[in-house]
This record gives sequence, structure tokens and C-alpha cells, in this order.
Amino acid sequence: MAEHDGGGERAEMAPGGSGPVTRLSLPETSGTVPEIAAATGPSSAQPMVAGEPRAAPARDAPGRAEGDAAPHVPDSLAKRGASDEPALPAASSPGAAAGPARLPASSGDPSAAAGASNNVGDSGLQGQAELAPRQVLGAIGLGLAIALVGIGGFLLGLTHVFEQGERVHLEIDPAALDLGEVWAQTGLEVRLPVRNIGMRPVTVFDVRTTGCVCTSATPRQFEVTPGAERVVKLVLDLARGDALAPGDRLPEEFSMDVSLIPADRLALPRVFKIGGRIRRAFRPSPSRLVFGGANRPTKGMSGPVQHVEIEPLQKLVAFRVTAPEHLRCQVTRHSRKWRLSVEPLPSLPPGKFLCTLSLAAQLESGETLPPYDLSVQGTCVPDLEILPAALHLGIVQPGERRQADILVRSVRRRPLALDEAVCDDPAVELVSCPSSDGALALMVHFTGGEPRLARATLRLQIRAGQGGAEQLVLPITACVAAPPDASSWNSVP
Repeated sequence: MAEHDGGGERAEMAPGGSGPVTRLSLPETSGTVPEIAAATGPSSAQPMVAGEPRAAPARDAPGRAEGDAAPHVPDSLAKRGASDEPALPAASSPGAAAGPARLPASSGDPSAAAGASNNVGDSGLQGQAELAPRQVLGAIGLGLAIALVGIGGFLLGLTHVFEQGERVHLEIDPAALDLGEVWAQTGLEVRLPVRNIGMRPVTVFDVRTTGCVCTSATPRQFEVTPGAERVVKLVLDLARGDALAPGDRLPEEFSMDVSLIPADRLALPRVFKIGGRIRRAFRPSPSRLVFGGANRPTKGMSGPVQHVEIEPLQKLVAFRVTAPEHLRCQVTRHSRKWRLSVEPLPSLPPGKFLCTLSLAAQLESGETLPPYDLSVQGTCVPDLEILPAALHLGIVQPGERRQADILVRSVRRRPLALDEAVCDDPAVELVSCPSSDGALALMVHFTGGEPRLARATLRLQIRAGQGGAEQLVLPITACVAAPPDASSWNSVP
């Protein structure tokens, strides 16, 4: 720092060390001149005498001359008070007059200060621009949080309604749910007493069970008043699992769920678990008989015979079999096993059939076990059949004679004879051919006439053996059409 006497000058370093600051003190004159702070750089300031004309201002920035407009200062900086900026230290010389505080300059270029001011304003606007997306994202996040809280509250309230809503106050005696040890059987009846322990009547819309053990439940819909009791009867088939593969059969211990579905949709079902232990007296193999294929029974004939091997698991002395009137059943003992023989009778009507055999075993102690059902199914075919079952002659030209062979045979190989043949279309003729034992060969002739779609029905009266005549029906179809004109094939439209 340098000091001078009189109109001396004093140089100080500007805050930040960007350049020296020269403070000039003028002698007392008729007027008082305030202190002037200027960033001069390497040049020194000259004293200004009172009454002396003011010198022309020097060019203080590139591209700015005398008369140029001052740099624009943003409004945000213009509104700031002087107290927001740090004041320069006061002069230390005795002759210096106290003046107002000045803004420190970082350099001798006023445009640099203006640029700094512009940069401050631009940075503030840029900060506001950067803040806007953050505010938008924050608002979106807040909205999503509020929505999630609302959904969670709704679900919680809905769960509370279901839990605290219409409760079903139905109970079943636990002793009725434990079946204990029961024999493997088909129609085990279980009675479940349903009691209403609530204060309001309860209407049950349906009774549902799990698994394939329960075959029926009655009643399925009922109403129970407060303090009253209603009995639901279940029928269980504990022998059904024996028809499945060994890995899918029912275990010795079984359980199932019984659900009482209330009519009120806001109420929860009342679920009870019922179970017990199965005790088996025997195991049949197979547990289901099928008469099909080569084993199909024939109308008017007995047989064929199929067998069921019964493996005893307890000491058995006898079996009682209950069968339909069209089946003959017999149980015999072979070594350590028992054998059930099943034979269709001649009275079995033709067509598909499905029936049940009931086996009741007797123990050595004299106890007769509950019935065990076996399923029997198959198809009974008639003794007489016509081949083919329908005759299709295709396209026949007018005046053409088309023929086809048909065969009538007896499954029981009885001798056959044709008593009568009637057709509702005069274009169809029937010719009998030599036949063998148990078969009758016939030939159908069809003569084409006017173009048409011919549909005829041939009815045959066949007598088999010493029995009466049976009627067989054969449908016949043919299309009578003239051939297209060959001359029109080469014509070009």
C-alpha cells in the first residue's frame, strides 16, 4: 500500500486480490468531492482539482465507447439494497473525507461486472426452470401415494366387512364328524345334525363336499331358525376308490370337507371336516366288468361269461350277491380266493346297458358286512344284422343299371330265410343269391330314370331257425344325373 501527502493518493488491494484500488483525497475547495473508487489496473489515478474541467472518460471495455448505454442490470439485482453488499473499509488518512460505501470491483472492466450481474440473474432463472420438473414429479408421487393409501383402506374395510359381516352361526356335533372305523362299502349313510347357535335364522343355499367319496347330500337347501336343528344326510361310496389305479385309491384314513353355503353373499361358508378309517374285508379284481368287443352279448343268447377274482382280507365264509334279472351271478371258492361269475341272459334287451352287482360278505363270526357294489356295463347286439347298414350307389346316369351286394347274417349262426322284401321305390329290385349257414346273400339292382336324388327304404322280413320273422331296414341313396355335353367343353364364352 502506498500513501502520499496533500492531494495524496492511496492504493489498496481489492477484495479477492483481483486488482489494486486507488483512493484519491482532494484538498479542500469551495465544494466537497466525494471519494472515487476505480479499478485502474496497472495505471495510476490523477488528482482532480476543483474548477478544472472534467476529463473525457477513458474507454473501459472493448466495444464500448463514450455515449454507449450502460450494461443492463436485472431487476432482481436492481431491487437489492446496498446493505446486501459488503462495504469497503474506510480511509485511514487524516485528511480523507468520509464518503458513502462503494461496491468493490473485481476488475477495472465495468462490463465484466455487468456480465457477472447477468450471470447471477440467468442462474436464478435456470434454477427455477430446473425446480419445475422436480415439483411436478413430487406432485405425481404424492398423488400416487394418496391413491395407494385409499385403495389399501378400501380393501381393508372390505375385508373387515366380510369378517365382521353376516356370520354363519352353524355348528355340527364333533362326534358326528368322526366316523371312526367303517367297512369299505358303497352306500354309507352319515347323518350330520346342523344347529343354529345364533340369534337370527340362517338359510343354507347349497351343501358341497370335496373329493369323489360323497355321492349325494340331502337336503341341499334348508333354513335353520335360532336354537333349532336340521339333519343333513350324506351318502358315501368308500368302495369307489378300488376301481382306480393302486396309486389313486383311497388310503386307509380318509377325510373330506363339507361346506354349508349361506344364501347371504356377504357371509362366509361354514366348513366342517369329516373323516374316518376304512376297513376292508376283501378286494375285487377287476372292480368293474365291461362286456364289449368280442365279449358283447347277443340278443336271445346266453353269455359270454366273465369272472371277478375276490381276494379276502378277513376270514370270510360266504357271499350273498344281488343282481339284475338279466344277469346270472354265482360265487364259488377256489383255493384261498373267491370267484364271481357273471353271465348275461337271453332276455337282455339289445343296446347299451349299465347295472350294479351288490356283494355282501359274511365273516367267520357270523357278521354280515354292508353291501359292496360292482359296476357292470356293455352293449347287447341283435342276433341278425345287415351289412352294410346303409347302401350308397353314387351317381347313376339315366337308363344305367347299378347293382350292389348285401349280406344278412346271424351272430348265433342260425339258418336264415327271406320271407318278404318291400321297397318304396320301383327302381329298386332285390335278387336272392345262394346262402351259407348263418348268412344270407342278396343283390340290389337300381335303374336310373329321370335326373333326381333317389332315397329309398328296403324292408326285409328274415326268419332265423325255428323262431319268428324279424324285420331289417336298409336305407338306399343314389343320384341320377345326365352327363355334361362334351361339345360345350371346347366352347369359349
